[in-house]
Amino acid sequence: MDSAWLVLSTVWLWPISAFLLFRFLKERSFAKLVRWLWIGSFLILLICRLGISTRNSQLDWALLTLVLLTGFVTLWLGRRSSNSEIKDFSGFGLVLAYLGCIVFGSIGILGLLWSIGELEPNTLITYRTIRP
Repeated sequence: MDSAWLVLSTVWLWPISAFLLFRFLKERSFAKLVRWLWIGSFLILLICRLGISTRNSQLDWALLTLVLLTGFVTLWLGRRSSNSEIKDFSGFGLVLAYLGCIVFGSIGILGLLWSIGELEPNTLITYRTIRP
């Protein structure tokens, strides 16, 4: 799988995954998940800032997309707050983030497909007729 396909598929899958985690995890385990995701995201961003990477670029991109999952899970955590202002802000943020992921994921897929379609073959294959 190409790194671009990995990123574009996670842009569409992480919002749904965050909702499912919010729905099926209890409040205490969900808060623990958010804590671990924040620690992991901080470490991932620090490592990226320092220029350290793995040998596999797809793994680097997969780790970097976890920051997006952390954002969605954090916004869903805000929906469990007792403060109505935090709930409203989280709901507005979720709507904007979902729409952004749909739009940018769609534009990204189209751009990737158009760039793949513009590739030309490196060698020209010709067929010769064989005469007996």
